[in-house]
Amino acid sequence: MKFSKERPTVVDVTVRGLTGNQVLLRVEAAQTCYSNIDQVLRNDERTPASNATIVGHGGVGVVEAIGPQVISTRVGDRVILNLHAACGRCWNCLHMRSDKCRSGQAAPVPLGTLSNGAEVFGRTGAMSELAITGEEMVTPIFTSISGPEIAMLTCVGGCGLGMTMTNAPVEVASDVVIFGAGPVGLSAVMGAKVKGASRIIVGGSQSVSASAPMNTNTASVSARRCESAGMVKPCRVTAFEKATPARADWSEPPVRTRVPPPNAELFPTAMVPAESVVLPV
Repeated sequence: MKFSKERPTVVDVTVRGLTGNQVLLRVEAAQTCYSNIDQVLRNDERTPASNATIVGHGGVGVVEAIGPQVISTRVGDRVILNLHAACGRCWNCLHMRSDKCRSGQAAPVPLGTLSNGAEVFGRTGAMSELAITGEEMVTPIFTSISGPEIAMLTCVGGCGLGMTMTNAPVEVASDVVIFGAGPVGLSAVMGAKVKGASRIIVGGSQSVSASAPMNTNTASVSARRCESAGMVKPCRVTAFEKATPARADWSEPPVRTRVPPPNAELFPTAMVPAESVVLPV
């Protein structure tokens, strides 16, 4: 539980009765994303909580109770508690943009109370034994994969997959460059592979924070793990080709220039897929 700027503490919460489309989960595993690190591990003025809040950006659990209006899941279902809503019924969801689900705009609802009567919130908070959220925040899953592995999909994995599959969808047979090979970067690699990228180039990147520099060796090791899974294979990039825009009247063809190879420290290894995926036209 986090309140104000203090570090979270373990407290007892009295759960309110379920109403509407609320769902009660018994949590198996909760993922910790980069944003949660500041919330959980230190007193951080950048991540205050104006109300008592159960921290977390999603996880995995089993449904133990449902509200009277729930129709998409039932007691006993194993579900992912997502970071964002996906009701499956609004205009955006029906047009393959569940990442823009309109149900996610709903105002937060108190989930319970503390011993002093203070209201507790936490729509995506899975860092607790039980979690209460809306029906639109959970997705039933049917797999025996362990909770800690699946929990990575809720925020960290979703950021990478969503970038290459939805927000900036990769076109079939295109080349993709991904800087960073941590959990977000490797998730982006998987998304690019699913979308049929011709070449996936993975490299380290400089951290924007001098206090927490990225270890490019770690990035290279993560990329090699991706290689061992058969998704990519190593190669060395010698130069990139960059096209300058053509003139408005199209009287002359675009001028193509060569740029120097990237700095080895920032871009230690280039990766390409083990096999290209090209869909028939």
